[in-house]
Amino acid sequence: MPKKVTNTTMSYQALTQKLEEAMAKLQDPEIAVDDAVACYEDAMKLIVQLENHLELAENRVREIRTKFANG
Repeated sequence: MPKKVTNTTMSYQALTQKLEEAMAKLQDPEIAVDDAVACYEDAMKLIVQLENHLELAENRVREIRTKFANG
């Protein structure tokens, strides 16, 4: 069964930017272990939100195709 996808509050671009920032923090050799784990958790949450955005876009494209295929 497909997971339920809900609207997200941040744009795809903003989420991507935040993920890039998290990745940069994780690459810092001076980052504390606890901070790295928290940053990793935040990054995973961002990835889920990005996946939701993509799934919403895919669903919308399917709706548009169906609408125009059926006249």
